Amino acid sequence: MRSIEGYASIKVGSQVSSFDGRGLGIYCFFDHPVQLENAIETPRVGGVTFQHVVTQWFKNAEGSGINHIIDGAGLAVNSSNLGATY
Repeated sequence: MRSIEGYASIKVGSQVSSFDGRGLGIYCFFDHPVQLENAIETPRVGGVTFQHVVTQWFKNAEGSGINHIIDGAGLAVNSSNLGATY
């Protein structure tokens, strides 16, 4: 059973030891009050890196949003904060 709310837009598998994500954009465009915990979920290993990641909330259902950019880090996007970078 998942303890994290929602499903990440990008999920790097736990067996991955090398991944370089650059210039990624994850957009919140929900018709219902969906709350996503993380835009990106990744294993915490030295070879997995991200640069220049942005999340954006568009005109969505009130109460929808993304709480964090990567694994609990980074600002939320919702009707009060339309965009965040990591």
